[in-house]
Amino acid sequence: MRDKFIKFMYGRYGVDELNKTAAIFAIALSFLGMFFKGWVSFGFSFLSLLTVVLVIYRTFSRNINKRVMENHKFLAKTNKIRVWFRFCKTRFNDRKTYKYIRCPKCKNYSRVPKGKGKIKITCRVCKKQFDKKV
Repeated sequence: MRDKFIKFMYGRYGVDELNKTAAIFAIALSFLGMFFKGWVSFGFSFLSLLTVVLVIYRTFSRNINKRVMENHKFLAKTNKIRVWFRFCKTRFNDRKTYKYIRCPKCKNYSRVPKGKGKIKITCRVCKKQFDKKV
C-alpha cells in the first residue's frame, strides 16, 4: 500500500508551508463556524471547504514550478512574523540562563548571561556601550 502511494505521489508537489498554514486556517474557520448559526455558520463552513479543496489541489498538483513560486511568495510575505515567533521561542527557551537587552541607540537585542550584576554591554551593531544590571 505504501509503495502504491509513493508511486502515485511521484511527480506531484506534496505539502509545504503554505499548505500547512492553509490547513490550519481551514480548521480554524470550521471551528469558528460552530459558534454561529444560520448563514454565518454556512459561510465559515463554505470557506473552510474551499480552503481544504485548495490544499488538496496544491498537494496533488503536477505543476511544481508554480507551486514553488506560490510558496516562495508566501514565505517572503510572512518572513517578519515567522522571525518574530522564532525569536520569542528562543527567548522563552533561554529565559533561565540569559536576558535579552535592547540597545538604546539602534534598538537591537543583545543576549547577556543572567546573574552577573552590573555589566557593560557593547552593541554588536552600532558599537555603543551602556551599563545594565543583569
